Amino acid sequence: MSFEWTIDQRFDNLTLRSFFAYHHLGKTLIHQLFQERRIKVNDKIILHDHLFHTGDFLWIDFQKEEDHQIDPTPIDIVYEDLDFLIVSKPQGLLVHDDGISKTSLTRRVNHYAKTMGYHHRVLPAHRIDKETTGLVLFAKHPLSLSYLSYLFEEQSLEKIYICEVRGHLKDDEGTIDLPIARDRHENKMRVDKEGKPAKTYYQVIEKKKETSLLKVRIFGGRTHQIRVHFSYKGYPVVGDDRYGRPEPDPLKLHFESVKFIHPRTGQMLEVSTKPPFMNP
Repeated sequence: MSFEWTIDQRFDNLTLRSFFAYHHLGKTLIHQLFQERRIKVNDKIILHDHLFHTGDFLWIDFQKEEDHQIDPTPIDIVYEDLDFLIVSKPQGLLVHDDGISKTSLTRRVNHYAKTMGYHHRVLPAHRIDKETTGLVLFAKHPLSLSYLSYLFEEQSLEKIYICEVRGHLKDDEGTIDLPIARDRHENKMRVDKEGKPAKTYYQVIEKKKETSLLKVRIFGGRTHQIRVHFSYKGYPVVGDDRYGRPEPDPLKLHFESVKFIHPRTGQMLEVSTKPPFMNP
């Protein structure tokens, strides 16, 4: 597949390497692109020290990939442009293939991408648990994938979740700042002073008879962070058999919204989708 970009004033008088650095593209791929002469500006092959000017037309050939497994099941597209495809994941579906399941969100997204003429794999920049619903961000090419991956690693985007927990919290808003580590004896995570930093800010949206609906923003992005923090405080997420108690309800945890600077426009992009367990 080919990548196209019209250079704006942000990259005027900057080199191609600076452009790649802005997207945090890996050195190995950059070297390969130069070696195989797969980069053009204004229809001419260029070198890494080429200086851009506003209005230049950048073209990169990322080449066609081998065929990969796909699934024709429809997807719920929340946002799409030249660089990103953001979808809402249903409950009970894995983001990535696990070698056992016959389907995954990635397979479904790539079937859609193939029907739209994309021949490069469209890959997720992050994951959410199988039972968690909500947003999953996919990248349409290596530049957008490296950019998004960096934002997630550096916590440079805003992630908002909606969840329902058992009980009523003492305060209507607050922060849980407790490190999280992998439990050595069980297949789950736990609060541990030797763990990695994790901070969870919450705000009560609604108090029900036996539960509370919360808006949650996480800092750290540790595995099962929201589930671990609220379970530790005595307010397990409804439907959480692993950190709470066995119950018939599905897990009520939803990745509702994300906000970040779009690399192509330089403007803030905000995308959201409503939780399936909230009233219309």
